[in-house]
Amino acid sequence: DALAPSIAARRGSATLRISEKANEMRNAGEEVYALGFGQSPFPVPACMVRKLKEHAEVNKYLPVRGHPHLRQAIAEWAVHHKGVSVTAEDVMVGPGSKQLIYLLQAVLQCQLLLPRPSWVSYAPQAELLGREVLWVETSEQQQWQLQAEALEAACQSSKRPCLLIFNNPCNPTGTACTAEQVKALAEVARKHRLLVLTDEIYDLVQFDGKHESFAKHYPEGTIILTGISKTSGGGGWRMGAFVFPPGLRWILDAMAVYASETHSSVSAPIQFGSIPAFQTHHDSEEAQAMRHYHQASRHILAAVGQRFADVVNAEGETRVVPPTGGFYAWLNAERDPGTAARLRRRGLASAEELADQLLRDTGVATLPGDAYGWDKSKLCLHIAFVDFDGAQAIEHVAELPRFQGQVDPEGDAKFVEKYAPRVVLGAQKLRQWLDGSTGQETPDDPDFLSKKRKLQ
Repeated sequence: DALAPSIAARRGSATLRISEKANEMRNAGEEVYALGFGQSPFPVPACMVRKLKEHAEVNKYLPVRGHPHLRQAIAEWAVHHKGVSVTAEDVMVGPGSKQLIYLLQAVLQCQLLLPRPSWVSYAPQAELLGREVLWVETSEQQQWQLQAEALEAACQSSKRPCLLIFNNPCNPTGTACTAEQVKALAEVARKHRLLVLTDEIYDLVQFDGKHESFAKHYPEGTIILTGISKTSGGGGWRMGAFVFPPGLRWILDAMAVYASETHSSVSAPIQFGSIPAFQTHHDSEEAQAMRHYHQASRHILAAVGQRFADVVNAEGETRVVPPTGGFYAWLNAERDPGTAARLRRRGLASAEELADQLLRDTGVATLPGDAYGWDKSKLCLHIAFVDFDGAQAIEHVAELPRFQGQVDPEGDAKFVEKYAPRVVLGAQKLRQWLDGSTGQETPDDPDFLSKKRKLQ
């Protein structure tokens, strides 16, 4: 009875349960293909590591909003790359973007607008804070991209102030919206005076290199989310940032008050180490190295993502929409009625059961789709094609045709098979399992029933 109801009623994350099971299998000597947890496969760039080491002795608390040098670097980066007019006073640094998203929802009394599917923590944070979530549907036919018409309909159905979180490129679907789509969404946002948090944490790994910021088309109502976890390999460093338009500085001020009573500030060495990630527009050797890193990682992920989709979609069947950004794919096992019927005959009635049985049968670790806002009964999986040595891939990126500006799908595929073999093998096992070529126990098999009892 001492627990808050919002916590007492919640189960632990299904994503963590699957990850823990994968770790148990790996520790027991079993082969596991880690295609679940979305952590960058690339190392933190050497210049960032060097900068962190140079400031390892800094042991003082830094300002709640972030070190002035880092905030200035982020502001200049936003002006250069996002086309907005901001200063260091419009930037707030936090211990990862997740904490900043929570603070934003905590200081506002807004209904949350979310495309479905969406990243795992947006909606749970709102629910923990007692905020209402209004889902905006997307479709496979439209590559899971949020459409202006769907956003318009959602806005018309809501009578309360709304916060839209727009993640582009999108986790979990791996798809990116075009400049025209972003512009159309921004027009709807302006019409309905939405507050928009544009989560652009994957901007530099949009495969065509043409990421369009929401803030470019709706600067007065858009907060930009950025960080180092997905484009600079620094997930464990825990550094994220918000860039506010000057007219919304009152929200930044409120978040700073909340932060002062919770996390206080981000680790000092981490803040200094993060500065090079936001100086890529400079004319320096350090900036040149960062640009090479970002370009290489973008092309490598594009090649790996395409190869993964090609393998899973073999025989002309589209089970995943080919990704166009980030390092994710969204698998819809219900797209083919035969596959869905075969899985349900095996007693798999939920996404979590699907992910668990796939892991047990093949060693392929994915995450269940219901963690991303979908109904538990929908047989969908979230996949992160990151089980490869990113440092080795970058070292040999000159062998990748698309990095050299060449159109050579076969050459790209050979690069992936050489430097990301576990992703390819995991994709093959996944496809075979969905086809019924492996793990074909039926509900009458003792082994199947035993596995089901363990699952339950």
